[in-house]
Amino acid sequence: AFHAVTGAKPEVQITGLVLQMTLNEAWPLVADALRVKPSSVVFGGAADVTGNLSGIFDGEAWQWACDLQARLKGNDVSFMTPDTQGRGMVLADLQVKGLFPAVETTLTFAVEKADLSWKSMGVKSAKAAFSASGKGPDFQVQQLAFQVPQVEFGLGGRRIKVSDISAESRSGMIRFGQTQISLPRIDIRTSLMGNLQLSVDAHDGQAGFGLVGKEVRVLHLAQVLSLIPP
Repeated sequence: AFHAVTGAKPEVQITGLVLQMTLNEAWPLVADALRVKPSSVVFGGAADVTGNLSGIFDGEAWQWACDLQARLKGNDVSFMTPDTQGRGMVLADLQVKGLFPAVETTLTFAVEKADLSWKSMGVKSAKAAFSASGKGPDFQVQQLAFQVPQVEFGLGGRRIKVSDISAESRSGMIRFGQTQISLPRIDIRTSLMGNLQLSVDAHDGQAGFGLVGKEVRVLHLAQVLSLIPP
């Protein structure tokens, strides 16, 4: 339903909204709200949007409040940069509530059948899952996980294959706009190495990494990579 009030303080209210948004056209608006560059990302399909939206003009600008939910049900996504290209199927649930721009946001996100190539590295049929919540541009990470059946990359003129890669983090912080990322612990396992813990801290255009491990089979890895004789 649509309701409007005119006068010194005009108001607009939309309740029971049901809308389908073409993703390729809506993405630049979402990217601008998150203060990130749209880049060369191509979306397929549409998002189903439901909820309520209201606005009031205070004499200088419109103030908007919302209670909205958007869902993606297996949409194809592809992107390309000078060195990287990828594609996959995306499922997502986004809930936004409150007064802009300090809205409360909850996001769950999953990627399946993902293929990625970056320079000499290639990944096929990967899976990833992400969930976070926050207010405004600040998000607390509840889960970040991915599984990769196999990664292939070039090293010293040889093609190296690493299989059964998995990683998971259950805490962290992401701040859009200033592009700040903090992931204090990411547990990593592969067919060549196990029991690794990676930490990531990126801000102000700089990134720091930490890596610790226990019983990681370093000698086995060196032999596979032909760094030492078998």
